Amino acid sequence: CIRDRFYLAYSLLIGKGAGQNEAQGIAALSALAADGHVEAMMHLANHYRETGYDQGREVFDRIKELYERALKAGSPEAALSLGVLYKEGKLVSEDLSLAFQYITLASKMGSLQADIHLAHSLAAGLGIKRDYVAARRHYLEAADNNLVGGFKGLGYLYEYGLGVRIDLVKARAFYDLDRVISTSVRSEN
Repeated sequence: CIRDRFYLAYSLLIGKGAGQNEAQGIAALSALAADGHVEAMMHLANHYRETGYDQGREVFDRIKELYERALKAGSPEAALSLGVLYKEGKLVSEDLSLAFQYITLASKMGSLQADIHLAHSLAAGLGIKRDYVAARRHYLEAADNNLVGGFKGLGYLYEYGLGVRIDLVKARAFYDLDRVISTSVRSEN
């Protein structure tokens, strides 16, 4: 079963439930990725990213290629990852406009986490004209889904009166909610 092969490959890579053997895990995930397994593509690309940015052009190209293939297969997480890559400018040249396009695509494809990135880009004018009203809408969407950063972004908008009237009581309430969500997420991990 492909699912079993994926779990075994991932377990080998991270050493959970089985002895860690990074080389075997990478080889097994690579074989699954070659067969079009989207989760294998994503985990392999994420592993390469997590192991450091000093790996050289060949690995950078491999990461980008894996995300692009996963995106073509319908992964909203791949669209978000590509957006973040272009936003950071670490593996590819920084391109805030292209980053915003990928992050918008991720949101349209159903990535809830994309709303945080969209809101921040809109509030800061990263790759798009600054739009606090649209940023608020995305922060609200993120907050409605209890995503870390959604309430904090709303607090910031209310604290400084960005697209809304200054309301320090609301700002404090949103900051407090963000702390609760952040603490809850940390305790789950």
